[in-house]
Amino acid sequence: MLQDITNEEAIDFNAEEDTLNLTPEFFEAPTAGESLTTDPDNPKAYERPPQFNDPKEATHKIFMMLTEEGNYEEIIDALNGGLPIDILTQVYLFQGFREGYWSVDLMLSLAEPTMYILIWIADEAGIEAVLDSDGDDWDDEQDNTVRKRMQEDIVKSKPQANQLPPSLLAKMDEFTPRKEQGEV
Repeated sequence: MLQDITNEEAIDFNAEEDTLNLTPEFFEAPTAGESLTTDPDNPKAYERPPQFNDPKEATHKIFMMLTEEGNYEEIIDALNGGLPIDILTQVYLFQGFREGYWSVDLMLSLAEPTMYILIWIADEAGIEAVLDSDGDDWDDEQDNTVRKRMQEDIVKSKPQANQLPPSLLAKMDEFTPRKEQGEV
């Protein structure tokens, strides 16, 4: 069993005494999992302290990211293509985590305001967006009262003052989609 070990010079097994004498070279091997870690001198963005710890500031950053030129058009195309809002939310929040904007904990608490922003973007663009990706067929479940209430909530899903910071609501009111600005 021990004779199958490849580094035979580092191991001195004495069969007569049934003892294992390990030489110092044996302990110079890499630590288990060492290849999976990053250089501590150059940590990835998500391994450093996040840029945002306050949900209001992070929500503002999300709004700015989502309405940025290029991102806005991609979101409109994705929503037009039927990509659910919950999937877009997960993608943008995880991207922000990877770039070091927020921690995992804050990322989870940003899901609701991000979905509201995406719903607002869809509403402003006149898109009837898909809210979730669970694959349920809503037409087959018309008798389900929970589904009916959810459908009513989707209709009323425009952000209210208590759901998003007032400064962000003001920016949303001032926002003009690029198509209305003469850009395509």
